Amino acid sequence: MAHCPLVGYAMSIILPVVIFASWFAFVLLPAGKLAIEDAQNNIPREERRGNSILPGFPLFPLIAWGAAVAVDHFFPRWGSWTFLGIHGVLLVISLSIIVRDVLRLRKIRT
Repeated sequence: MAHCPLVGYAMSIILPVVIFASWFAFVLLPAGKLAIEDAQNNIPREERRGNSILPGFPLFPLIAWGAAVAVDHFFPRWGSWTFLGIHGVLLVISLSIIVRDVLRLRKIRT
């Protein structure tokens, strides 16, 4: 199978975008849980809890991206495709949980 330079170029753009988006969504998950708990307990707005996105973002995505590139060095494309798949699943799961939490929060507030 011939190597298509367009696939490599697209992967070099898509891989870090998906990795960073998935980790950003993942580190936001606790905020939804806290917001639901605060709304259920009628916590005043100025006393509501939050969470930090550090070190999960940007440190862990950089490590994941570096690991994908390192695996690609020894096994071409295996690192990129594997990490893209794993982080794609993480992104879908995280976004579905965020949507679920937003809908639950909206239901609680009405």
